Amino acid sequence: MRLRTACFLLALTAPTGVVPAQAQSPAPPSATNAFDGSYTGVSAENISSGNTLGGGRARTQGYAGARACQDFRAPARLTITDGHAKVRWGDRTLEGNATPDGSLTMSTGYGQKFDGRIDEKHAIKGRVVGYCAYVLTWQRQG
Repeated sequence: MRLRTACFLLALTAPTGVVPAQAQSPAPPSATNAFDGSYTGVSAENISSGNTLGGGRARTQGYAGARACQDFRAPARLTITDGHAKVRWGDRTLEGNATPDGSLTMSTGYGQKFDGRIDEKHAIKGRVVGYCAYVLTWQRQG
């Protein structure tokens, strides 16, 4: 009986809501709406040559699943609303959040990931890597 009483008293006197420091995870950078708007694609540079994912191949022959990394002039229009960025990427959508320092990370959830920055002139520049790799640039309109 004494053990039960001691456990009960310990439960009453123990601080509640306390989580050990090692169990707490750092808070992710919060999104911001400072960069909200519509961004027009300016350029897309194919940097896949020598890429081990794409094999650096210009032809689709060679190995099962090989495909060319296409060149194109500019990425689709990107929008940021309440700090949440979205842009069409092939048959998928890159999505992520802009942070107060101008960092922008987006992912399709299928292996393609964009890491970039928004500068003081509201231009976005960064790399998207998946099967192929590109340097993409957008400029905010208005």
